[in-house]
Amino acid sequence: MSKQQGPARAGARRSRLSGIPAPGEPRPEVSGLVHRALLSFHGRDQQRRRLINMLILAQALLFIAAAPAYIGSQPATPNLILVVIELLVCGAAWAFNLLFLDAAKASYVLVVGGSLAILSQVFIAALGGDSTRASHAALLLLTIILEAGLLFTPDVTLLVSLSAVGLTGAALVLALALGPTGSARQEYVLLVNILGLQVVTALIAWLLSGFISDTAMEAERAHALQFAQARLDALTTQQAEQRRQLEASLANMQDAMGHALAGETMARATVAEGELLLLSGTVNVLLERLDALAQADVARQRQEPGGFSPHAGTSQGAGG
Repeated sequence: MSKQQGPARAGARRSRLSGIPAPGEPRPEVSGLVHRALLSFHGRDQQRRRLINMLILAQALLFIAAAPAYIGSQPATPNLILVVIELLVCGAAWAFNLLFLDAAKASYVLVVGGSLAILSQVFIAALGGDSTRASHAALLLLTIILEAGLLFTPDVTLLVSLSAVGLTGAALVLALALGPTGSARQEYVLLVNILGLQVVTALIAWLLSGFISDTAMEAERAHALQFAQARLDALTTQQAEQRRQLEASLANMQDAMGHALAGETMARATVAEGELLLLSGTVNVLLERLDALAQADVARQRQEPGGFSPHAGTSQGAGG
């Protein structure tokens, strides 16, 4: 009994210190909440992957639709190469999203790779002095800015947006400087329209990213509160059950000791498990020793001359 009670007692002590139920002890009933949380997280991951797939498809179709503009009697070979690179970027983002199940890398490949390819088109047109073609290519950056707002945190969205606006402004200024001299009014309208659209789109993307981030944080806090409440309820139930077992064990030992004091030396405490298992074993050892002492005293009285004999009453009756 003592060899088995020692490890059990040590495990119960470690359980109380660490807060983790020992093997065989009742565990907090939070498995249902954990299962629902895992399903919720899995559903959110699937929704994010579907969103990225839709953005990849939309961006790829946009690049394909723009490709015929560079095909003609004098094909614009550098721009066609960039269109192919943009489609390869979309394919790489799709591979990261569906094959490797890495939505974060897919998002960065889609946004960063797509923006670099579009900016390359803008600067190629700017170096040729064609401000109109550079501004048309810069309009594709609006989709990149909106994608950053949907996929990234507000800080990253702001960084992507400011980079796109700054590089677009530099490319348009370069195109106006290298191109033929035109109307100052037209040049001003061109800069304001393109950069104004990008700034407004960046503001919308930043606000959208902040709203999505705040919603996600609120959902995480709500899940954390649910876990904490469920654990508190489970621990309260476990504590009530342990207290009930403790009271039942005490009542059992008191009843056994009461019977022993009343002369029933065969009485024993029957505590199957719980905090008082070791104490009940000690009480049973004492009761066994009391029983052994009582039996030894009865045997000694039988052996003494004139002592108690179970046949004494029968002999006296026969003599009478």
